Amino acid sequence: MHEGREIGKDRTLYDSCCVSYFSKGEYIVMGGSDKQALYTKDWVRLGTIGEQSSWVWTCRVYVDEP
Repeated sequence: MHEGREIGKDRTLYDSCCVSYFSKGEYIVMGGSDKQALYTKDWVRLGTIGEQSSWVWTCRVYVDEP
């Protein structure tokens, strides 16, 4: 039992509707109630990549890699 002590960091949560991985799983694009954001594989938010006025229901990454 942790006796009411916080373990780890608080994270802002939202309803996700889609997840797309790219760059061999190093980055994650997520869409949902938080519009659309880019994360690292460790779930560190890097920023918004396509702000929308409503939820994003689907997302897909296309990367032209050699």
